[in-house]
Amino acid sequence: MGAGANKEPDPGDLIDISRGLYHHWAVYIGDGYIVHMLAPEFIWGAQIKKEKLQDVVNGHKWCVNNFFDDNQEPRPVQEIVEEALSWVGKDVEYSLSDWNCEHFANKCRYGIAKSVQVMMSKLVLPGAVKVADGAMKVHRAARGISPQRAGDIIRMKETTSTEPTRGRHACNDCVTTNRSHISFFTHGTLCIYGHMNVSAAGQMPEMEELIKSDSMPKRMALICFLSLVMLMSILGNLLVMVAVCKDRQLRKIKVNYFIVSLAFADLMVSVLVMPFGAIELVHHQWNYDATFCLVRTSLDVLLTTASILHLCCIALDRYYAICCKPLVYQTKMTNARVAMMIGGCWVIPTFISFLPIMQGWNSIGIDHLIEERRYSEGSNSTSCVFMVNKPYALTCSVVAFYIPLVLMVLAYQRIYATARAHAKQISILQRAGAAGDSAAHQRNNRMRTETKAAKILCIIMGCFCLCWAPFFVTNVVDPFIGYTVPEELWAACLWLGYINSMLNPILYAFLNKSFRRAFIIILCCGRKRYRRPSILGSHATCTATQINGSTHVLKYSVLHNGNHTEQVKKSPHIVTSHESCL
Repeated sequence: MGAGANKEPDPGDLIDISRGLYHHWAVYIGDGYIVHMLAPEFIWGAQIKKEKLQDVVNGHKWCVNNFFDDNQEPRPVQEIVEEALSWVGKDVEYSLSDWNCEHFANKCRYGIAKSVQVMMSKLVLPGAVKVADGAMKVHRAARGISPQRAGDIIRMKETTSTEPTRGRHACNDCVTTNRSHISFFTHGTLCIYGHMNVSAAGQMPEMEELIKSDSMPKRMALICFLSLVMLMSILGNLLVMVAVCKDRQLRKIKVNYFIVSLAFADLMVSVLVMPFGAIELVHHQWNYDATFCLVRTSLDVLLTTASILHLCCIALDRYYAICCKPLVYQTKMTNARVAMMIGGCWVIPTFISFLPIMQGWNSIGIDHLIEERRYSEGSNSTSCVFMVNKPYALTCSVVAFYIPLVLMVLAYQRIYATARAHAKQISILQRAGAAGDSAAHQRNNRMRTETKAAKILCIIMGCFCLCWAPFFVTNVVDPFIGYTVPEELWAACLWLGYINSMLNPILYAFLNKSFRRAFIIILCCGRKRYRRPSILGSHATCTATQINGSTHVLKYSVLHNGNHTEQVKKSPHIVTSHESCL
């Protein structure tokens, strides 16, 4: 039996096999065998085959799903079986919109070829199925399939009925019992079905009411939101990595090594973690085995922790460059030290991800609770449950969030304090050395500089705390309140943290002028050229003042490229100069 089933199906039952992104349908004929439509040559047609149920299921979840039984009288069992067997071995036409595996299964059981998935697809994504069918015809022509060959393909005659039916998801031991079901139909076409009214003619008179109801817009909004987060995260982080690889000037700046490694971590979150989380969130079930659940969870902890540690390293790098030794930053922050810090960002998370999770240390003492939650109450639907005991919750949260949070707060607080102090010193020196400048003008410039620095720091820290604080607070609190946090709150907190992977490229790269320049060159395919700063050219400048042998830049930012240049002048105490703003 497939996972999630607890009884043998009866001959004539329809079998719904969940393949993760779509559902496959078959007719059970008894003795462990099914008849189903298989498309080995998808571009021109399909073949009806008789195979063992277990061979077709191949580890996926399945259930008995006689969707229309309440209001559509099924044919006698013998007729269903004979109808299915009569087509075994024959080639038939295949069409996403008119004739797929669900059409075939319903044709055998009810005498009417219909597909709830296609009906919903046409309403939710009008024209999408027809576009797919059109693409099939183009491929068919490209393959050189002759009209005679196409004519050899058998098209089963469909019958229609005007008798209205009110369908119910009659899934006795289905993994989606008592739930509206959302899946992605074959080859990416969206389908949604659940408790709805269906007519035997393949129409849905109450479909508009369903779409106007609260559930449909919410589900569609959820799908659009999750897709947008993943897409923006992938594109943003890819753009950052490509920019540094193609721009020699960006590769010379040490802090950009951290930004590239951060972008890679966030890209892996978007590719390896988010999609499976989105499928589970939309389906309300885990469609894969327990081992893959552990691997996916370990990757989740590893990659998100690595992302957070990279943010901490960037803060420490900026603190070291601006507050401690700005003149010797380039010599002290060697490639070896940068590599060690980046390596630590990847090695440390393994000790709180793969090692304890695969060994089961996180579940010691709560195994019975995990087994209870693995299956939804009232059905055999499985979930990828990740519950942690108190020691693991505290250790993981402290290492992955609270220590980096404290270090980032201290570093950025010190950076802002240093920027403010230097701005005051520069204002005093410039006012004393340039009598023509009014004190009010200098004071306004200083206030603008302080305000801009404060805004940038507040945005960075605010986004980090807003995205990750809810999850890690919940992670620590939940074990101490008997694991009573609702699943909906867990999902919201987790995806709020994932959003941080989408925001990081914006905060750490798009706000940087050098990165923006590289992005435009990449997006314009290299056609747009930028003039490099020239000594005689007119370009933006930042005031830099040497105070007691130490150069300080007025334009302070945690996103500064770190190109501090020491000015050698006659006066060892007070020298005012200008350098190019990158």
